[in-house]
Amino acid sequence: MSITKKNYIWNLIYSFVNAAQSMLLMLLVNRIINEDASGVFSYAFSVAVLFMYIGNFGIRNYQVSDIKEKYKIKDYYGFRILSCAVMLVASLLFVLIKQPDYTKTVALLALCGWRLAESMEDVFHGRYQQKGALYLGCMQGTIRLAASDVAFLIALYICRDLKGSCIVFCVANTALIIIFALLTLSKYGGFKIGFRLDKLKGIFIECLPLFLGYFLSTYLCNVCKYSLERHVSNEIQAYYNMVFMPVLVINLLSTVIFRPLIVDMANLYNDNKLKDYKKIINKQQLYILLIAVVIMPCVYFLGIPVLSVFYDSKLGPYRLILMILMLGGIFSAYSSFINVCIITIRKQNILIIATVIIALIAAGLTEIMVIKFELLGAALSYLIVMILQAVAYLLIHEISLKKKANSLVKE
Repeated sequence: MSITKKNYIWNLIYSFVNAAQSMLLMLLVNRIINEDASGVFSYAFSVAVLFMYIGNFGIRNYQVSDIKEKYKIKDYYGFRILSCAVMLVASLLFVLIKQPDYTKTVALLALCGWRLAESMEDVFHGRYQQKGALYLGCMQGTIRLAASDVAFLIALYICRDLKGSCIVFCVANTALIIIFALLTLSKYGGFKIGFRLDKLKGIFIECLPLFLGYFLSTYLCNVCKYSLERHVSNEIQAYYNMVFMPVLVINLLSTVIFRPLIVDMANLYNDNKLKDYKKIINKQQLYILLIAVVIMPCVYFLGIPVLSVFYDSKLGPYRLILMILMLGGIFSAYSSFINVCIITIRKQNILIIATVIIALIAAGLTEIMVIKFELLGAALSYLIVMILQAVAYLLIHEISLKKKANSLVKE
């Protein structure tokens, strides 16, 4: 089997497993403990995802598309260690300031620990992908996710305790990440760490807009959950998260479309082959449209019955909310793809300006909508914000590409 096929196949498998994980874990908590614990877990999970972007600092796609290696892998390792340290401090400060109850605190810190380990793993996998071995990171990630999910299930079933199960989950993930790194990294330059101030400063300056963009984009996807946490019960939050799960799946699976293409896109753009670059973009946009056309009718007829059985909960009243959220999820998936394109053409500074404006709009809009309409307000707010994000990102990409084409004509 060719490397390209292995990359696509393992990226597909990993994306599917990764997309299904949050749904599976929430299902286990809901069935083995109760819906209240499920709401707590979902809140801790979404907060941990937000902090993970501090650890990742938006570097992955930049690192992979750095095909001329402006920064060496040891520089990326060094920077990632520092960003993970900041992530750890931020997580602790959040708990001290927010002061959630004991169960939420332990679950949140354990899941943040899991995401911190994943943030280090991410830079390893970025190295494999940069060297054409995307499949290797995806294969390792698939095994790790499956094994840690089993560990979580066993702990949850034996102890019936959310706190202890989250700790077991964190430890299992971290141990597997370390084992895989020890087995593999030596073939890809080892784990040499660089703390050269000029290089760290360069990565920080170039990736700061990416970090802010990813962080705020994650905030945009979860702002409704944060608002609901302030205004409704854990049980109501659980219902929202149950119907939101298919949205997470479509967002994560969308990476199947573009993740293997990042290096090719970077090469075409850097070689000024804009027509070929544009062909890739158009093809991926068509795929996203086809996914939307297929998935929306399926979700309308099958979504609520399947989710109701899956979570053993009565979700019949939430069909409209599910459809609104799914439509928003499709716009979110499209935004994620265009985001990668903008990073590839190195226009991330413009990207952050648009994302900050949208985040400010989202914060005010969501609070008003949730207070007035609760779950329906959250869903409508999510859809509006995702549409704004998609339109803004598309305009940035198309205008930047047009300017690039005009400059080449003048030359």
